[in-house]
Amino acid sequence: MFIIEGNGISIYCDSSNYNECHIDVGYYSNVDKELYDMLNQNEKNAIDSILNNRSYDNRMKRIELNYYINKNVSQETLKKYSKILSNRINKQVQDNLRKSGIYDPCFPFCNGVRNELNNLSDKITQQVHNSLKKSGIFDPCFPFCDNSNPMFKNYKRRNY
Repeated sequence: MFIIEGNGISIYCDSSNYNECHIDVGYYSNVDKELYDMLNQNEKNAIDSILNNRSYDNRMKRIELNYYINKNVSQETLKKYSKILSNRINKQVQDNLRKSGIYDPCFPFCNGVRNELNNLSDKITQQVHNSLKKSGIFDPCFPFCDNSNPMFKNYKRRNY
């Protein structure tokens, strides 16, 4: 079982080939545009009906959306959406690493393996560390990020 979370949306998938996925739209009861675009017209109409129901507060919309999506949207659609969400989070992680000042001082030492970072997906939290270690990126790069590296000191001064 693993969890992908982004923008308040959580997807729980069975880790053995995504046999079964469940979604939680989150407190703000939104349906992400990418997921919405993957739905057929009947599913879109049902979701619009839930979202536009003025008698529902956010909590009730969340309950109804989660129930409807998990019961009626195909597992294939949820699997595809989990990969889209996973890739979006992966891109955000890389962008934040670049903005934080960690990426540039560490990853230039990784000759020819940047593409492996772009292929990290799915089980983001656990897989990032495992994939970095397995790919050989972790050891050659992160030792350059220790306390003695001037770029690391610059990063620490920024108080991120």
